[in-house]
Amino acid sequence: MYGIPGYTNTLLMVATDRISAYDVVMYDAIPGKGKVLTRVSLFWFDLLGDIVENHLITANVEELINCAVDQC
Repeated sequence: MYGIPGYTNTLLMVATDRISAYDVVMYDAIPGKGKVLTRVSLFWFDLLGDIVENHLITANVEELINCAVDQC
């Protein structure tokens, strides 16, 4: 998780092929792991979105960059 300058209430969470659930940077990446984790998370956020609020702003990188530039 990363703080975003200028956004005091916003953090950037990144899922990658090289970081484990225990924040260990693995020497050998697991191909597609970041995509799978993101898709599973998006599924649950969508399914439960009417029941409970979540932290998701977007999973679209281009949208995130535009949001940062426009100060959404």
